Amino acid sequence: MGLFGSRKNSDEEFARLESRLAGIAPLELGAGTTTARTLASGWRKNIPVAGFELSYGDRAGWLLASETLSFLRGHLSILETWNGSPSEFFLSTPASAAADSPAGAALEGVGAERIGILTPLEDGSMRLLDQWDKGQQHQLGAWLSLFSAW
Repeated sequence: MGLFGSRKNSDEEFARLESRLAGIAPLELGAGTTTARTLASGWRKNIPVAGFELSYGDRAGWLLASETLSFLRGHLSILETWNGSPSEFFLSTPASAAADSPAGAALEGVGAERIGILTPLEDGSMRLLDQWDKGQQHQLGAWLSLFSAW
C-alpha cells in the first residue's frame, strides 16, 4: 500500500462500511430497485465510500450516496453513474437538458418536477427508463439518510 498506510486498515474500513450498509433494506422506487453497496474510491481504489446500485431488470448502475443527495437537493443538475458501473445511467430533470439534445428528446413530456432516469443507446440517442415524482424523490432522500445515521 505504501509508506504511510497499511492494506489491513483499508480492508477493515471496507468490512466496517459493508457491515453497516448490509443493514439497509433495498428500496423499490418506480420501476427500479435501489440496494446499498460499498464503492471503491481513490487512485488505488482503496477508500470505501457509501453508494448504491440502481437496477432496472438486467441493467444496473452504481451511484455515490453523497452525490445523489446533492443532486436531490438541487446542487447538481445532472447525475451519472459511478466510473466502472456495469451500466451507464443519467439522472436529470427536463430543465437540465437542451430540447434538441438526446437527453432532451428522451425527457420530452416528463413533468418539470420529475427526475428522468436515462440510459444511452448505441445509436447515440437516450432512452427514458423511469421517472420519479417528488414523493419518490423524498423517499430516496430519506433512504439515503440512513447511510449516515450510524
